[in-house]
Amino acid sequence: MDELQWTVKAASAYTQGGKTPATIYATVVTRQGDIHQPGLSESESLTVRVDDLDLPCYTFPADGDYDIDSRARCARLAAKALAELWNRHGPIPPTTDMVCSLNREDWGSDPADVFQDLLVNNFMALGDPALVDWCSLCTVYQMDKPEDRAQIAAETSLVWLSTDSLINQATLDRLGDRVAIKHFSDGLILGEAATALWLTSDASNGTARLTLYPEPLPDLTASNARLAAAQPYRHGLVTHLDQSLDQQAHWHQWLGDFEPASEFDALQHISLSSGFGYVGAAGPGLAVVCALGRRQMPCPPVDTQWLFHQSPDQRYTLLKLDSTPHTATPAAQPKQGGLSG
Repeated sequence: MDELQWTVKAASAYTQGGKTPATIYATVVTRQGDIHQPGLSESESLTVRVDDLDLPCYTFPADGDYDIDSRARCARLAAKALAELWNRHGPIPPTTDMVCSLNREDWGSDPADVFQDLLVNNFMALGDPALVDWCSLCTVYQMDKPEDRAQIAAETSLVWLSTDSLINQATLDRLGDRVAIKHFSDGLILGEAATALWLTSDASNGTARLTLYPEPLPDLTASNARLAAAQPYRHGLVTHLDQSLDQQAHWHQWLGDFEPASEFDALQHISLSSGFGYVGAAGPGLAVVCALGRRQMPCPPVDTQWLFHQSPDQRYTLLKLDSTPHTATPAAQPKQGGLSG
């Protein structure tokens, strides 16, 4: 299946910088270009050994400094994002099922049942019987599982939960010298986030149309068919990329294949990694929430935003957010009255 497409009905998140699309976008924009931001921590629990010194890693924690059980931490983040969605936009109908995006390194090959049980346990602890019932009864699909995609595409209403936390020793061991520390700030800042997106097949009942291209791209090239419609100087760009210098160079090399139509054109680009650190499997969902937030703010109008998520193996997941017909930017109208001639 080449693409999955829905209308976004509502969105929430749980992050160090906000819970709503508008606050997510505002957090990212205010943190562009400066690593030293509110919420950035030098973890006392996670260190990298450099020249016989144990140097603390940079982290953007949303839920405390450190947790030995990363799966429990991720489920807790996801439960808070889902509760935010439910309380602001719910209740969610019992006919709505769930699709999850998780870090396979932490969860294994078939994590849906374990994730569902942990969510139920979280809502039981919070004393929320309505969410306990919904989570217990819904079917849970996996976004990155090819055999689930036909069922996902057939659903008329879904909640897409994405969650990840890199603030743990196992992730640090996997990433090694790619992690940002005080004297190497170009590495990955260990972040965490969870997002909850309510998706529907009803194009008249939502704020934007979301297209997800499930198969990752090995690299970015102008000749790639999925990128053929991208126009970086006319569309918005939201990225969640590896912050290493060579990967940033690849990104700018792709951008260099495009030229502005005029000297006044500028890229409408925001980087999630600058605002929240690298949030792993939560990156695609967080990019969607951020792009939705841009639509609520006084920004140069764009009807299409391209969202790029780069996984730790440096492949790219591509998403696109388009205005629905009833929310598209209206065409400029000629001014009435005034002098003619």
